[in-house]
This record gives sequence, C-alpha cells and structure tokens, in this order.
Amino acid sequence: LKKHLAQLKPIGDLRALMQGLHNEDIKVGIVTSDDYEATVISLEHAGIADLVDFIASGDRYPRKPDPAPLVAFCQQFGLELNDVIMVGDSRMDLELGNVGKGGVGVLSGVGSATELSDLTTMIYPDVQAIPYTVLLK
Repeated sequence: LKKHLAQLKPIGDLRALMQGLHNEDIKVGIVTSDDYEATVISLEHAGIADLVDFIASGDRYPRKPDPAPLVAFCQQFGLELNDVIMVGDSRMDLELGNVGKGGVGVLSGVGSATELSDLTTMIYPDVQAIPYTVLLK
C-alpha cells in the first residue's frame, strides 16, 4: 500500500464532506475488511484521519455483516443502533447497516444498483450525494 499511495484517489472533496459532518456533530466510523495499519495510512493519505471518530478493521473486529463493530461504535458514543446509518458499496455493508437505522448504498465501488436494491431504497452515486442530516433525522 505504501508503495502505491499515489494510486489512491478520493471521490470528491472528502475533507470538506467529513468536516461538514463533524461540524454537524455527526460521528463517523469506518468498518473495513482491511487491517488497521492500512486503514490509517489510507485515511492519512486522504487527509481525513483526524475527522474519523472510530475505526473497526478486519484484524480487530469480526468481519461484516457481524454487528460487533456497529455495537462497539454505538457504545463508544452513547448511541442506539437506530441512530446509525451504514454507507457502503457492497451487500455486506448494507446488511450491517440494516442492523441499525439502515444501509445506504453508493455506486462508486463494487456494487451495482441491481445488486443492492433489495437491501435498501437509499442508493446514491457516491458519498458526496448522500443527504446525511436528512437520513439521520
């Protein structure tokens, strides 16, 4: 990963998106199959590591769609499962999200609308297009 950081390209202005969520007091967690070190390196490269409140990596938590990372996130911030949405591009992401308030699909990764539509009606082109404050009401 360190040798290929230049190939990592963020989708849109992630710093502005994450800062906006932070300003709205919305907690942001990452649930990933990647290991912790690679996740932190990626977040630092994208310039958003300081705006991520929680990281559940594949080497520290059970893998998605196991709800353990979502439960830990809720416990850390005093939230209920129904307070949390999960944004992702795979069926496993949305299955995990549906343990909480809901899974929100994005089409900027591996999943297609056809693959995700039976798990959610909330499907957006990418993370920039999601109306976070509306969905979290």
